[in-house]
Amino acid sequence: MTSNDAANLSIWDAAMQTYAEATKAFADQEAITPSSFALDDLCNAMTDAEDALFRLDAPHLRAILWKLDRLEVDANGSSLSPDHIRQVSTDIRRLIGEA
Repeated sequence: MTSNDAANLSIWDAAMQTYAEATKAFADQEAITPSSFALDDLCNAMTDAEDALFRLDAPHLRAILWKLDRLEVDANGSSLSPDHIRQVSTDIRRLIGEA
């Protein structure tokens, strides 16, 4: 692993931690008050954190799978086919021995 790869991994891990914390805060608030300004702010923080992850270079195949899994969810109702994304995810899982 090069120093650049290690830096990318570190940046990815920090961004994923931010996303996990934002997602948890959103879910916790949604359970308390499903409709509120606070929930809107938390949703914005969560989507900003998710966007940051998509903009980063994936440091490993699991990061690519995470991106594809999120795209699959977002593809429902759009011209992007969830089946196509699911197939790419399945291919990657098979190739890394998870299928």
